[in-house]
Amino acid sequence: MKSQHIPMTIDEFHVMPRRLGWKHEYWDGCAHIAPSHAGIATTTVVVQPRPVQAPCVIRAVTEADMPGLERAYLTAFQDTIDYCDWALTDIQRAADNNLASFFAGMRGPPLPAAQIAIHGTDVVGAVLIVEKPNGQPFLDLLFVIPAWHRKGVATALVAAALNELAAMGYQSLTSRFMLGNVESRAWHHRFGFVDEPDLFLARGAQLGGCFQHLENSLQLLAVASSALSRLRRTLKIGHQRKKFGR
Repeated sequence: MKSQHIPMTIDEFHVMPRRLGWKHEYWDGCAHIAPSHAGIATTTVVVQPRPVQAPCVIRAVTEADMPGLERAYLTAFQDTIDYCDWALTDIQRAADNNLASFFAGMRGPPLPAAQIAIHGTDVVGAVLIVEKPNGQPFLDLLFVIPAWHRKGVATALVAAALNELAAMGYQSLTSRFMLGNVESRAWHHRFGFVDEPDLFLARGAQLGGCFQHLENSLQLLAVASSALSRLRRTLKIGHQRKKFGR
């Protein structure tokens, strides 16, 4: 995925619709639109047993799955908001680092509730779960390759993970998603995740609206001032012509 650079006037930029979770900036006669990695929502679902309706094999993840996980990670993320404007080699490096750090427990102890989706010998998706310092499970990573989107793979993976977490005695599972990632946000809500209130984001949105209103008001004031200057010049010229009988 690439950020957008759209030629337009500053007036057009001020009235263009804003996309939630994206930065909208203007310079050199263009609107520059890119993901805002500061816009992250935290969301939680109750842990309870669920039916697993899988279109492929779902089983527990092991470290021996690393090669297949790396290939699937690269395929799943190379054209997403998460890695907007990243080079393919950098995404590959991120895949290696993120998966290795999961198994090494660098983001929290990996839990056996982590699941992998396999079709034949190919990894088509995975959900990785870690335990945070507060003792609660966290959905560290969830991905499905594009060819298997909208087939229920992500839902089956997380349902299987919830079943394992329920057996382990956990009560809830927390996840996070980028506000600009419309598909991820919609999937979390369909699955039953409930967003946690975020006062910082709410204040940011409120301040952003205030600043936008101020910016628009200043722009309108500048336009009005320019129009008034033109009117004054016109009246002055008319007065001079009348004075000299022209």
